[in-house]
This record gives sequence, C-alpha cells and structure tokens, in this order.
Amino acid sequence: REERAGGHQSAGSRALGRQVDGMDLRSLQKALELGCTEPLSAADRREVLREVLRATRAICATVDDTSPSGTQGLAEEFTSLVERERAMLDARMSFGAMRGIRTQLARRFSQLLQAPPSHRDSS
Repeated sequence: REERAGGHQSAGSRALGRQVDGMDLRSLQKALELGCTEPLSAADRREVLREVLRATRAICATVDDTSPSGTQGLAEEFTSLVERERAMLDARMSFGAMRGIRTQLARRFSQLLQAPPSHRDSS
C-alpha cells in the first residue's frame, strides 16, 4: 500500500504541475464565502487557519517543485487568496461548513492530481 501511495504521489505531483493553470480559484473563493455564515469559537478558528495554511503550503510546494515558469505566480495568487479569506474565516464560519469546504478542496485537488496530462489539451 505505502509503495503504491508513494508512486501515486510522484505521478500526481507531476500531473499537478501540468494541470495547475486549470485550478479554479474563484470557485474555491465562492465556497469559502458561502461557508462563512455562523460564528466560530477561537479554538475552531485556529484549527481552520492551521488547516488552510497547511494546505496552502503543501500546494505551493508542489507547484514550485513541478513547475518551471508560470506556476509560481499561481502559487502566489493562491496564497493571497488564502490570506484574503483568512480574515473572513477568522470572523465567522460554522464547523460543518468548514468541514465541507475542506472536503471540497481535497476533492478538487485530488481531481487535479488524477487528471491525465492530455486532459487539459482536450478541454
């Protein structure tokens, strides 16, 4: 299992490098905006921010590792998106909405990782 997962990660990272300009940051932003409806406890806010920033660092690291040119700008764009949304996350957000957004982000990025390189050309 571990060997297979490791191999998938390497292939996935390469695929993400090719697919990264297809990332739909506006959809992610909308999801965050829709999720911000109820107040969060301080502990929950800290947990949200930790998760979001961890995901951002991981994504940006993958982007920087796999991409020669244009993707660094996307990494910066994603980081600034997270910074902008962080204030909103800090202000108000339900625990259920937070979990839903986390799931949505995970699903979106795993789709990017699994998409074959030729997929971008066909679309």
